[in-house]
Amino acid sequence: MSIFFPTYGGGHVNAIIPIVKELLNLEYEFNVLALTVSSHQLSTNDIPFLRVFDFFKLYNENELKLIKYFSNKYLESEIHEKADAVDIGNYIGLNLFDLSLRNDLKKVESNYLSDGRKTFLPLDFSARVLNYLKPSAVFVTCGQRMEKAMSIAAEEANIPVFRLVDLLGCNTIIDGRPTVLVMNELAKKNILKNNNKLTAVEVTGNPNFEYRKKVNNNCLFAKPNARYIISIFTQPGMPLGIKVIKSIASIVDEFPHFVFVLKPHPNENVCDYKELISENFLVITDYDANELISQSNAVFTFYSSVGFQAINQNKPLFILDFFNGNFPIDYSSLGAGVKVKNIEEFRCLLRKMEAGILDLSSEIRNYHLLQQPASSVDKIINILVGKF
Repeated sequence: MSIFFPTYGGGHVNAIIPIVKELLNLEYEFNVLALTVSSHQLSTNDIPFLRVFDFFKLYNENELKLIKYFSNKYLESEIHEKADAVDIGNYIGLNLFDLSLRNDLKKVESNYLSDGRKTFLPLDFSARVLNYLKPSAVFVTCGQRMEKAMSIAAEEANIPVFRLVDLLGCNTIIDGRPTVLVMNELAKKNILKNNNKLTAVEVTGNPNFEYRKKVNNNCLFAKPNARYIISIFTQPGMPLGIKVIKSIASIVDEFPHFVFVLKPHPNENVCDYKELISENFLVITDYDANELISQSNAVFTFYSSVGFQAINQNKPLFILDFFNGNFPIDYSSLGAGVKVKNIEEFRCLLRKMEAGILDLSSEIRNYHLLQQPASSVDKIINILVGKF
């Protein structure tokens, strides 16, 4: 059995890392394809991985010239850290080349300039990779871009596909007929409602949402006078979101007994937030989200799936909705989060928390419905092994 994991960064790669570690322990074969920024998290966890560049040997000289042309032309327009530049450039160039096999160059570039990475669906690359690696199965954690293309190509090659749905599946349409893994019974119900052709939907939980407590769990963010730790998780592509974070950073001095810890999304440019750093406002990158949540008194986000990590740890969840956004996950309507609509409401919440009079019993009444079963990795491994 050999499992192939193409994976993006953030919660996607964090979901597969514990699965891959268990496959390592069981001495099963696997390959991980690191897409864009996921190489950081894989390296930190000592997981061997491949890059897009490793498959350029499957292309001839003229094809590589066009890939390089696209890469050089469009890399500078993308947000990236210097260390990511080569990987992201290769990713962009490969995807645009792949599109050029089905469309003329003018249309490819026009669509990319107007819609960005939403246009990416590298079916040719996926077919080449799968033909080269010949995996027993493909495991994906989202239905977008490269991971979607790998799923489609795998089914066309009669390779079993496993799809981990990281959210509740309220409006999720699944391509093909993979074995679908979901976090709880509510998600299973939603997936089956929207995809009546599916025959295999299993409740396993999502490893990214499951907190595995460490023996040494000393709080790294404690300050001598601070009694409360507030964690804040952001989302990429939200210019207004940066304004919200700046407004929060501007009032932290009013709350000397609080420490605010901001964790930007891996696809964001952390430099956008560095100017906000102060004694009580920290910005961190290489720190596990579940660990940060475990040390927090409250969790704030816009619509990140990190909310489910907070829910599984029974931590109060607050939604930063200063601009009345149409978020893809509405924790508030699910009975699992409290909307914060402006900086005054933010202040009020902190004061109530400090006074010990913050009552959230009605706002987070449905936590028990959204939490997932324990031992998600074991459940997923058993399904993978049982397939072969």
